[in-house]
Amino acid sequence: MAGDIVKRNDRGQFMKGTSGNKGGRSSMKSGYIALLKAAVTPAKWKKIINACVQQAIEGDRYARSFLADYVIGRPQQYVELSAVGDSVSKSGFITEYEEAAIRVYGEEVIDE
Repeated sequence: MAGDIVKRNDRGQFMKGTSGNKGGRSSMKSGYIALLKAAVTPAKWKKIINACVQQAIEGDRYARSFLADYVIGRPQQYVELSAVGDSVSKSGFITEYEEAAIRVYGEEVIDE
């Protein structure tokens, strides 16, 4: 290894086509994913999701959050600012979960 010559440009960057990692990318991550896919069949995943839905209905906030993140998507929070003279005021927060739910379900979501 000490005798290996690594091709670099005048700025010390690797030349095009020259890898800085001779061993290559580790395949360990893909091995874990393959094991996970083999262990969790579509039928098992359906049972997991059904259990998650039931837990969310029963009030489990983590199950609710998990489902909302995957069904609706994570919210993007932002604050709209408006300036009048020398003062700056917040005009309100936009509830992205409600907007996304309306896009997905076509109606406003009302707590039951």
